[in-house]
Amino acid sequence: MDNEMLIIGIDYGKENTQIAYYDKEAADGLCIEENISTESAETTIKHCMEIMQSKFPDKNKSETCIVITKKTYVKEEAEELAAYFANAGYKKELIQVITYKQAYMYYVMNGPKECCQNDVGLFDYDMEGLKYYQLVIDRRREPYVVGVVEKDYSDTLKYDQEAFKNDEELPYIFENVAQNATHKQILSSLYMTGKGFESDWADETMKKMCRGRRVFKGGNLYVKGACFAAAKNSHVGKMPEVVFIDDNMIQAYISTKVYYNASDSELIIAKAGTPWDEVDNSIRIIPDMENELQINVTNVVTREKSTHIIPVDFVGKKRLAKMTRLRVRVRFQGVHKCIITISDEGFGRLCPSSRRIYEKIINI
Repeated sequence: MDNEMLIIGIDYGKENTQIAYYDKEAADGLCIEENISTESAETTIKHCMEIMQSKFPDKNKSETCIVITKKTYVKEEAEELAAYFANAGYKKELIQVITYKQAYMYYVMNGPKECCQNDVGLFDYDMEGLKYYQLVIDRRREPYVVGVVEKDYSDTLKYDQEAFKNDEELPYIFENVAQNATHKQILSSLYMTGKGFESDWADETMKKMCRGRRVFKGGNLYVKGACFAAAKNSHVGKMPEVVFIDDNMIQAYISTKVYYNASDSELIIAKAGTPWDEVDNSIRIIPDMENELQINVTNVVTREKSTHIIPVDFVGKKRLAKMTRLRVRVRFQGVHKCIITISDEGFGRLCPSSRRIYEKIINI
């Protein structure tokens, strides 16, 4: 491995944790290094760091990009995992925590093109039951817009280790579920992962599902996806530009027109594909005789564009041109509710702040 940045993917599972690293000399660019038992967060992350240090003793921690993937994203848990690495000397800005759905997207979009020309399906069967995730890829847009449709079949097919050996009806139940999930869907490929598929009970069903599509089974999809995400963060690899939209991610770009560097430009304040509870961005503007601010909303899913006019003359009309500095803050109160807050910061001693604030809620 001769790239300067050490690129690591970690699948932090409930029972086992996997580690992969990026190696462009490998067949698919990745190498699976370890599969360890998941213990407490601190113990597991410490073990991961020991493995990384042992495998790459000459690599600098400040030149290590890490992406951790978990089944679900909880902000406090994600911050805790990232903090263990940061406290050990790794750069906080090079550490990211993503969901299994995101790792799945990175895995597919970094794979062979023929495997994702159309939508892609994934059956994930673990101790919580069976779920189906269909990656919906819109290639008509630049960048590509990628979303996930989820179906829960856990009530129909629960995890039962003994049943895998003795229940003759199990393959037929799964076949009915698979046919239901993929009915009339145009899929380039279909993946099966999780502890429930470790034995060969579903292999015959998989063969039937191969008609017109490629079918794969394996247990390292998510760790590879995390590693591809780290490679993307490190500007390595050839993954196309995509906007990934999950249930907790905003679907629109929030922007405003500004005059900057002697030209008019569109300044993006919030990006589509960002988890809504992570959006808290601010810009500062100096109005030049304007008495309103134009906020533009561009929905990447529906392609709809809307313009929202916000008055900015609430600071007082006696101010001279270019003698007012406004802070424009963008937050979200849910995936579809954007909060625009404009506050008067004054202009030094010449024009003290009026301390006035204007707030507008935009439904997306």
